[in-house]
Amino acid sequence: MYKQAAVGFALALSTLTTATLPAVAQSLPSSHQLSASSNTIPASTALTVTFPSNMVVNAKKKQDYPMTLFLAQPLFDSQGQQVVAANSPLVAKMTPTKGGAQIVAESLVINGRVVSIQASSPLIPSYSVSKTSRYQSAREGSAMFANIAGGVTGGVTGSANALNRASFLGGGLGALAGLASNNKKKVVEVPAGSVYVLTLEAPIVVAGTAQPVVQPVAQSSSQFQFQTEQEYSSGLAQLLQVYQQGEASAAQVLERVRAADIYATTQLQEPLYPPVEQRQLVKQLVGFEYAIDRTS
Repeated sequence: MYKQAAVGFALALSTLTTATLPAVAQSLPSSHQLSASSNTIPASTALTVTFPSNMVVNAKKKQDYPMTLFLAQPLFDSQGQQVVAANSPLVAKMTPTKGGAQIVAESLVINGRVVSIQASSPLIPSYSVSKTSRYQSAREGSAMFANIAGGVTGGVTGSANALNRASFLGGGLGALAGLASNNKKKVVEVPAGSVYVLTLEAPIVVAGTAQPVVQPVAQSSSQFQFQTEQEYSSGLAQLLQVYQQGEASAAQVLERVRAADIYATTQLQEPLYPPVEQRQLVKQLVGFEYAIDRTS
């Protein structure tokens, strides 16, 4: 779609091939390809996350606790460009391990897309309780249910408010379940608002928008071939279309417009100009005013 017909300009394929005038620029785009740009967030990048609600887990149970966290700071690629905004939702789990628990990230919402990631936190130490009261057990159950509910809602909406509402509902269920729980000996507790730093274990490649790549070629030594106003207008129309489709810059188009005007007013038997409507469009788009309009 973006082949030579788009930008080879030649102010119109066969009728407006390139000019050999000294004032004409030395290159113009002749091929158009699509290049999918991408940004890479390197491994070892720090992911700073915040907990929107209180989290209490039983460190002795070999059970993962799902949760949705939020980035406290934006993420940047290897070139220093921001690619992930602060407050982006991060889906993770609290995984009990020897001596405590660890935050293990699973995915991150980037530009509206869920991207799988590998990142984890240092060990969060557990602490011992000689005998867990029913109240403490209810808190633990409440936090687990709240984070499950919050993870589902927050992951869909990306809203901390939605997450808190879901956490409230989930907390009620957890409290009821906790009243019937057994005593616990080791717990890990993370208060709401706590900040932890996870380390990215593998690079994240963030796909970007396909961008046109223009490759310059040398000017041809042949002159423009148009002889009539219709041929001139047809080629110019194609050039302006190329510009309006974003396949050539204003500077490139202006360069070719000037070259064609020099040819049309100095190399033909009589000066030739595009139709008035087209001249007005050229002035509007690239700021070039034809001599006939300056003197009229």
